[in-house]
Amino acid sequence: MSSDAAWRIAHRAALRPTIISGTITVTWCLISMGLAPLRSPVSVLVAAGVLVGGALLSIPVAHRAVRRSFPDR
Repeated sequence: MSSDAAWRIAHRAALRPTIISGTITVTWCLISMGLAPLRSPVSVLVAAGVLVGGALLSIPVAHRAVRRSFPDR
């Protein structure tokens, strides 16, 4: 949040892992709803883990992108 440019760079870099984890989560949820053996609390935990994991992965990706763009920070 040091500048508008850094904010945009970080969010642009974090977009890919966020979209990937979101797509995997939605796909997993649709599969889990369609298959009776996967309709369990464990499936919900897997979906939450993938989504949170993607969010956590996007943080260092965003930081690296800002550091590359602004090496003095």
